[in-house]
Amino acid sequence: MPLLRAMMKQYKTYILLATMLGLTVGCSTDKEMGFTQNEVELHFSATTISSAPFTRAGAADAYNDALPAGSDIGVYIYGYLGSDSWDISTLQPTNGTTSKTWIYRTVGEAVQVDATSKVSNLTLTSHSSAPKFPARPSDNQDMDRVEITAIFPNNTSFTPSSTPDYYQFIAELDQTTVANIKKSDLLTNDKVAYTKTQCEGQSLQLNLKHRMAKLHVTFVPKTGSDLTTANMPTAFDVQNVFRAVKITPKAGTVTRDETVEKTTSTAPLKAVTEHSFFIAPQEIAASTTLLKFDIKGSGKFKGIEGCTFAPSAKVTFDAGKSYEITVTVDVDFASITGTITTWNTETMSYDTVVL
Repeated sequence: MPLLRAMMKQYKTYILLATMLGLTVGCSTDKEMGFTQNEVELHFSATTISSAPFTRAGAADAYNDALPAGSDIGVYIYGYLGSDSWDISTLQPTNGTTSKTWIYRTVGEAVQVDATSKVSNLTLTSHSSAPKFPARPSDNQDMDRVEITAIFPNNTSFTPSSTPDYYQFIAELDQTTVANIKKSDLLTNDKVAYTKTQCEGQSLQLNLKHRMAKLHVTFVPKTGSDLTTANMPTAFDVQNVFRAVKITPKAGTVTRDETVEKTTSTAPLKAVTEHSFFIAPQEIAASTTLLKFDIKGSGKFKGIEGCTFAPSAKVTFDAGKSYEITVTVDVDFASITGTITTWNTETMSYDTVVL
């Protein structure tokens, strides 16, 4: 268990794909592919490792503890020999296609499979047989290494070796429903490389990490004011944030994509206090409007529409961190105090004046 203990100390929650190899002696020629491959099959299981994650009972973004049942993970495998490379998924037979991402689906809720390790069983749904360590098609020489990138959720419209070799992941504009919130979370691993010797001598491990920033907003009435929790908004708009990233599976990179414009007052990101919402990692400049909300009326108080607040200093939202924002509301002004919390126990605090 030393590896798990070491991972628990890291500052980000991540999902571990443990690749277990079945080894047999010798090689065989797969005529359907036209090249020799080693009889070393890669089989996967998935688990979530977290030390005190930030989440709430009933929250939609439940990826802190385990992947839900029926989740599709796209696994991109590339073989390298010198400077030459091959997309392995275009070489090995598939279920009716010749170019397809390796797709593994979680079977059963992870806590039901193993409540301690949170391991999720995976089943291969895309190909007719498991991936194997490859050899070069022209002369059957073993490749130097394989490089692997895993992505959740899997993008069914992206084909390996396509042009361009990247695609956009865009968080939903409407994150008021459980389904859309789940679609707005993204996890990938840091690309890893393995030689044939490493594959034969040990199991492979791919760590999927959260690539978006997760925010949750709570509105509370100022102590001593005439407002109550009944006056607090349960829905709000998020303005001036980027929500897209660019994923390049072969390079294993995830970068903010600013070709998708920031949300605006006319096209805001919609969110609710019941759940968190996801945005691309980014900085919000001082005095930039971030949230817009209405204070509900009660009794003779008619409420206030169009309240906004902006940070008085620059705020940074990093990938793999969750941010709890508490907005204290008064009739005359609103102020925000926040505790920035990663998906483990690391925290930092800030105070922000709201206009």
